[in-house]
Amino acid sequence: MTITLNRAGQLLGFIPLILLVLWLIAYGSSDYPYGDTYTFSARTAIATVDNTLTIDHFLQISNGHRILFSRLVTAFLTITTQWDTRLEVVINVLLACLNVWLSVRLIKKFAPSVVPLAWFPIALLLLSVDQMINWVSGVQSLWHFTLFCLLMSLNILTGEKRRWWRVLMVAFLGVFATFSAGNGMVIWACIGGGMLILRYDRRKIGLMMVIGALAVAGYLYNSGIGASDSANVEFYGQIKIPLIPKMIQTILIFIGRPLSQNADIAPFIGLLGVILFYYALVTSRRGVWLWGMVGLYALLSGAQIALTRIQHFDVGVAFAERYFSISISFWVALCAMWLVRLSPTTAKGKTRLAGFPFLIVILICGIHLIALSTQAGKTDWHNPVNHAMLEGECIRRYPITRQPICDNWIVPDPALTDRLFERKLSGFAHYDLITGEN
Repeated sequence: MTITLNRAGQLLGFIPLILLVLWLIAYGSSDYPYGDTYTFSARTAIATVDNTLTIDHFLQISNGHRILFSRLVTAFLTITTQWDTRLEVVINVLLACLNVWLSVRLIKKFAPSVVPLAWFPIALLLLSVDQMINWVSGVQSLWHFTLFCLLMSLNILTGEKRRWWRVLMVAFLGVFATFSAGNGMVIWACIGGGMLILRYDRRKIGLMMVIGALAVAGYLYNSGIGASDSANVEFYGQIKIPLIPKMIQTILIFIGRPLSQNADIAPFIGLLGVILFYYALVTSRRGVWLWGMVGLYALLSGAQIALTRIQHFDVGVAFAERYFSISISFWVALCAMWLVRLSPTTAKGKTRLAGFPFLIVILICGIHLIALSTQAGKTDWHNPVNHAMLEGECIRRYPITRQPICDNWIVPDPALTDRLFERKLSGFAHYDLITGEN
């Protein structure tokens, strides 16, 4: 019976994946780079072909981030496929699927009886189509990868035997995440908290914190990130402590964004989420507290975004769909925490509220589905949902037409497009100049 229920739960978990794949085929199957992939990854592909790649290139700052993982993916695909950007989209989906599996696996370690109920809500949230740019722009793998490193680390740490290899493996993942996204730095607090919850030896925790401190220092060194107004500080690297009320508002909007894109409603949903998060922690269950570290990851990331982005975009930056993969992890953590609380307990007097945790999970999924019905067709900058394909068609035509504008869409960087065409990269790898057809 248990096996049947688990398989039924897994089948339900496939529904969001199927919908995502169909959505990508319809709206995101462009042969050409899109979004920040055009700005940053294209230069990595060109440098790979030109044999000019250096360590500095892999670690250089891009909009305040070091994007090591994304650049490594681009370099590998350039060597093997002449940079087929469609495979970067596939990697984004694969990473998200791994995050679904790791999430359910972490729930299973503490509450195996609720696993059949966990597949669908976790998949619905992590595979949500309401983050278009994080699916169709290959460089956005940085968000999926950072969450992957955190979930993998927590799964490794929960092993029965507290071997040193576990600590070293988690340290490696932490360093990798740190140099792959700006918010990778915050996972050290979550890893440290997880080790405390799991009662690791002080020596192991101390070593992890030393490695974490060195990784963060290495990230910040010569990064152009700072609190001054000097010329050495990058545009997106400037840190200014905003007014506390505005910072709190930004964090709450950031947290509430996956369940509402209404600027007046999102802060209240975010506040409700924080209250439910706090209330879920009022328990002695180790699994709930460990999942709280994933929620902490989202909250600390929101604070980091507020510190570095408010001065440029005000509180509206919290609505950016590129940050959706981080904020949705808060709701994933919340669902997991309440699902763990739903599992049977030997304590007396708990039966009266036995269904309350599951009701919260249903409520989160229901509100997200309602939000999805109105938000899934909207993207950053008010572009149509198939903008990646429309922009890709303009890029495809450019070597022949030499027109940077076509059908009201633009070629983001004509000079960069020429360099991609000359090297036969991305969609130009199978480009027919005579017929103008792919």
